[in-house]
Amino acid sequence: MSEITRQILWNIPKPMVAAMYAAVAFSLAIAAYGFWIRLRRWLRGEADPDRLTWEERIQNFLGFAVVQQKLLSDPLSAVMHLSIFWGFLGLFATTLIMMVEKYTPLHFLYGRVYEAYSLFGDLSGLLFLFGISLAIIRRYFLRPPNLERRPGDIYALSLLFLMAFTGFLAEAARIAREMPSFEIFSPGGYVLAHLMGRVLPPETNWGFLHRGLWIFHVVMVLLFFAALPWLRFTHILVTPVNVLLKKRPLGALRPVARLGLYPALGAGKINDFSWKQLLDLDACTGCGRCEKNCPAFNTEKPLSPLKLIGEIREVLSRDQSGDSSPWEKVEEAEAWNCTTCAACEEACPVLINHVDRIVDLRRYLVHSGKIKGNAPKGLENILYYQNPWGYAPRERAFWARDEKVRILQEKEETDILYWVGCAGSYDPQGQEVSLAVARLLKKAGVDFAILGDREGCCGDFARRLGEEGLFEKLARRNIETLRKYRFRRILVHCPHGLNVLKNEYPRWGGNFEVIHHSEFLIRLLRERKLEISSAGEKKVAFHDPCYLGRYNRIFDSPREILNAVPGMILKELEPNRQAAFCCGGGGGHILLDPQYGEGINNKRFEAVLATGVETVATACPYCKLMLDMAITFKNLSGQVRVKDIAEILDSVAVEKKN
Repeated sequence: MSEITRQILWNIPKPMVAAMYAAVAFSLAIAAYGFWIRLRRWLRGEADPDRLTWEERIQNFLGFAVVQQKLLSDPLSAVMHLSIFWGFLGLFATTLIMMVEKYTPLHFLYGRVYEAYSLFGDLSGLLFLFGISLAIIRRYFLRPPNLERRPGDIYALSLLFLMAFTGFLAEAARIAREMPSFEIFSPGGYVLAHLMGRVLPPETNWGFLHRGLWIFHVVMVLLFFAALPWLRFTHILVTPVNVLLKKRPLGALRPVARLGLYPALGAGKINDFSWKQLLDLDACTGCGRCEKNCPAFNTEKPLSPLKLIGEIREVLSRDQSGDSSPWEKVEEAEAWNCTTCAACEEACPVLINHVDRIVDLRRYLVHSGKIKGNAPKGLENILYYQNPWGYAPRERAFWARDEKVRILQEKEETDILYWVGCAGSYDPQGQEVSLAVARLLKKAGVDFAILGDREGCCGDFARRLGEEGLFEKLARRNIETLRKYRFRRILVHCPHGLNVLKNEYPRWGGNFEVIHHSEFLIRLLRERKLEISSAGEKKVAFHDPCYLGRYNRIFDSPREILNAVPGMILKELEPNRQAAFCCGGGGGHILLDPQYGEGINNKRFEAVLATGVETVATACPYCKLMLDMAITFKNLSGQVRVKDIAEILDSVAVEKKN
C-alpha cells in the first residue's frame, strides 16, 4: 500500500514551476496597479470623521462580511453568496497550507492529516463551484427584476467556474494515474477520475493530460488575479473593507467641513464626496436590494438608489482629476425625490451610506439656488419664524393654554423638559398629540415643563433638504438655549426631533439625554404610574415611523403600549419594523410638492386597508399627517382614523389613585 500523501507539484518540471511563480507575480502586479488606480481615486475625496469605534466595526465585519446576515432573508441569494465566500476562503486556506508544507521545514501532510486536508480542500472547491453555478442560474435564468447586470459579468462568472473546475480536472488526472484508495478523501477529484477512466481510452497518458490541465488551471488563476480590480471581481476585496470602515450609524449625516469657506457646498464635483463615499461606489455589488425597498422607486418616481450609485461610479471611473461633476449623469429629480427613509441602507448588504450621498447632492443644489416648490419658502420661514409654516413664534405654546402646562423659566428646574417640536406646536393634528402627551404626564404625576416660544425648530427639515448653514445656526442656537435650563432629560414625541437632538447635536456640544415618548410612556405603564380604565379601539394597525424604527431601532415600546390596552387586537402592517414602508413625509417632503408617480403615503395606506382596521396608530406627527392625507385622498374620512399612540393611551388612561 502506498504512503498516504502526495507529492506537491507532481509532474510539473522546475522550469515550469519557476515560470508559474513569475507569472503569478506579474498578474499580482497588474492587480496591484489596478487597485492603486482605484485607491488614488478614492483618496481624492474629502475627509470623513469617524463615528464608530473599532469594536463596532469588527462587529459589523463579522456580522455583515463574514456571516452576511443581511442576505439571509433571501434563501437563494444567501446560499449562493455564502457558498462562494466560504468556498473561496477554504481554497485559499488549502493553498496556504500547501505552501507551508512545500517551502518550510514543517511537514505534516501525511496519513489522517493528509486525508482531512484533502477532504477539506475538495469540499471547499465543491462548495465554491456550487455557489458559482447558482450565481449563473440566478443572474441569467432566474434573474430578480432589481438585480443589476453589468457588461463583463458572464466573463467574470465563467472565469471563476473554470478556475475551480479545471483544478478538479487536474486533480482527477493525477489520481487516475494510480487510483490510490485513500484519495477517496478527495471526493471531487476521485469521482472525476473514475469518470475520466471510463470515458478516455486505456492508453491515455495521464501525466501529459495532467500537465496540460494544470497549465490551463494556472492560466485561469492568473487571469483571475489580473482581473480582480477590473471586472465585477472588485467587490470581492473592496466589500469587506467597506464594511470594516463604515463611518457612522444611521442618524447623523456626514458633517460639512467647508461651511463658510466656499461659496457652494455639497457635491458639485466628484472629489466633493468623501473618500468613504467614493469607496462605497466600488463596493456596490449591484444586488438591487436598495431599489427593491426604495419607496420612491416603488411609486414610479425618478429615483433608484442602485442607478444613482451606478451613475456616479461611471463618472468616477473615467475621471482623471476629481473635477468631473456627478451631474454629468445624475438628474436633479433623483436628489429631490428621496425621503431619506433609509430603506436602501437597511437593505444594503455592504453597508453603503446612500442618504449621505443624496443629501450632499442636495447641498449643492440648495447652495446653487436650484431648489424649487414649497421648500424655499419653508426654509425662509424657519430662518425668520423658527418653523417651516411661517407661524408666529409667540404662538408656539398656544396649544398648551387650556391644559395649563408649565413653561420653564431660567432659574427653575424640572425632571422632564418636553420638546414639543414644530408639528406638535402648530399643526392641528400635531397639537392633538402634544395635548395627549401633556395629559398623560399629568395623570402620571410627572414633573415636566416646556420652553414655550424659546423652543426653536430642531433643524431636521433644513438639514435633510441640504441647507447646512441654516441647520448649524439652529443647532447652535438651540443648544445655547437648552444650556440655560436645568432638567434631567428631554422628552420628544417626534422621531425627527429625537434623531436630531440625540444623534446630531452632540457634534456641537449638545450632549443631552433624549427619550422618545413611546419609551417613556411604556415605562410609566410598567411602573404603574398610569392605569388603564377601559378598552379602547378593538383592532388597531401600527405603522413604524422610519426615524423611530430604522434610524433609532425603537420597535417594541409602541407595540407594548398598544398591547397593554385590554381587548385591543394589534395588527401588523406589511412590511413592518426595519423593513417598514415610508409614509412619504421625511427628507423635507412634508412640504415638497409631489410631482411624479403615486403618493408614497397612498401606497403605504394600501397596507392599512388590507388589515381591515378602523384605526391606524403611529408614533410620529409626520406619519400621522401623511396617512391622514391618504385617507382624504381615498375618500375614507370618518371610516378610518389615524391616531398617535399617546392619543390612544390618553383615551383609556386615568390618574392613578393613591
